Amino acid sequence: MYTTVGEVTSGGSQGYIALKDSAVPLYAKLGLISDQNASPLRIKKSGNTFAVLTKASMSGQVIDQYNYINGNQAALTNLGWAVSGGLSFSSGGGQLNGYIERAVPVTGNLVSLQISAKLSFEAYGYDAYESAALEVLSYNSSGIVTSVYSTVPLESLTSVDEVINMPVGCVKVRIRGWHYYYGGTNYNFYPILRYHKFYYT
Repeated sequence: MYTTVGEVTSGGSQGYIALKDSAVPLYAKLGLISDQNASPLRIKKSGNTFAVLTKASMSGQVIDQYNYINGNQAALTNLGWAVSGGLSFSSGGGQLNGYIERAVPVTGNLVSLQISAKLSFEAYGYDAYESAALEVLSYNSSGIVTSVYSTVPLESLTSVDEVINMPVGCVKVRIRGWHYYYGGTNYNFYPILRYHKFYYT
């Protein structure tokens, strides 16, 4: 049961029922009988039979989104992102030398991350190069880490514009940036984050 109508009217709602516990209104979402969240309880509405869902789908709901161009760390942490290492902001975006991470607010739901970033690459010869590297990691409730997306070994990429679907059971997302090199270093290349949107799939 939910305490606000907004929690049960998103993502293609078939309606909802309202009950009162003492003076407190509670809401449950209605859905198709075939819905994976369908309970045994049925409601007839306008000649159609619907199931009371055990939980409302979060599909399509945005957890947060952030534009890193001329941004600041305080605004990012206010959204729930923890920052470790270096994250410096400019008119180009947020240069990441470390990682940022955030827990999934409502676990048990699939989540996706849309991310845009600028990368750098320099080759010195046949076997010497360096680049800005970006990786997206998923953590499950047991602490097992899965690398879901990485620009290594695609070192010559100069930009990233991806929608990354996180695996089932993801409870935390980490975005990691570092300097990747082979055969020597002349530059300190790090990914520059431009934008992200974190949402329920």
